[in-house]
Amino acid sequence: MYKLFAILALVAATSAHAGNFAVTVTTTPVSGTAGFIAFDMLGGAPLQGNTLVVSAFTTNGSIGTGAGSGSFSGSLAGSLTLNSATNFFNEWLQPVVFGTRLSFNFALSEQYTSGTPDNFSFYLLNSTGQPLGSTDPTGSGAAFSADIRATTVPAVFTSPSFTVSLVPEPQSWLLWATALACGAALRRAPRR
Repeated sequence: MYKLFAILALVAATSAHAGNFAVTVTTTPVSGTAGFIAFDMLGGAPLQGNTLVVSAFTTNGSIGTGAGSGSFSGSLAGSLTLNSATNFFNEWLQPVVFGTRLSFNFALSEQYTSGTPDNFSFYLLNSTGQPLGSTDPTGSGAAFSADIRATTVPAVFTSPSFTVSLVPEPQSWLLWATALACGAALRRAPRR
């Protein structure tokens, strides 16, 4: 019985990083200023063909009309998709007047065969398009960044201009399967 629970817990824990994340960015220090947010998907070598889907975008600031380059579809008003199958550089650039927070969900397909992995990075930029600055060790100033592999864990960077909270979301089917399996195991357990 305990082995079953251990196996279920292990499956649930490893699947928590299935490429689905909820993001909240606190932007109080730059509230009221104009700028941009950028979602960048860079293709690896060879191109891995990953897909990024951004959904449930909200902010208490305001947004203008966004524009994309490379392989993209949709917008932040609904669902935005970037794909690295055919282009090295894929970006969605969204003009904003920062409020005190913004949030969104994103899902990554996590395909990786060999070579250099695809990369997804999220940026907060000032009105001239320069990053607001962060502890990103590459010097590009990303708020967070992830090399897309079989298990993707984004690196979150700090900044005096914003704070990022990024939470992995287990897929709902896994939660239901785990709950049903635990319920069945408990039902069969002998009572003392």
